[in-house]
Amino acid sequence: YWADNKLLLKSFYGRRALRIWPLHYVLLTILLLVGLLPLPYFLVHGAFLTNILQAWRNDWNQPWFFSALWTISVQEQFYLFWPLLFIALRASMRSAFLVGMIAVALLFRTGMWAAGMGNDVAFFTLPFASFDALAAGSLLAMAQGRLTAFVDRGVLVLPLLLVLCLAVELMG
Repeated sequence: YWADNKLLLKSFYGRRALRIWPLHYVLLTILLLVGLLPLPYFLVHGAFLTNILQAWRNDWNQPWFFSALWTISVQEQFYLFWPLLFIALRASMRSAFLVGMIAVALLFRTGMWAAGMGNDVAFFTLPFASFDALAAGSLLAMAQGRLTAFVDRGVLVLPLLLVLCLAVELMG
């Protein structure tokens, strides 16, 4: 079991690194070499912690070349931990875990909003704020095999789009 998963993880992380990391580190290296990025910030952005830095500073005002790095950081944090969690969880517990992650995101944002922090950067950029979208995507991926027959016939397309639009509207 673990040997098979180890090979899958190695392949998954290898493909992920080859897809995102080269361009990410080329950008950071160029910015470092031309003096637009001090070494400590090179390390922060290089460790995919841009979203946490922005939340800590409560500051959206970043140079244009950093505008996408916070969302890439959230994605990389997700891809680092999510597969490991799924391997650690029994298959029967995964759906419940994902529903719990949706609840965590809703509680996180509700708590921030209630504390008057609904416009703070952390409300949008911290991983907890994205758990619902990430978990919903994971639930859909897990249900893909069961939904394929319905989607192929167009039975669920409109209701799913309606639910998706409603969720987007409620979140933001």
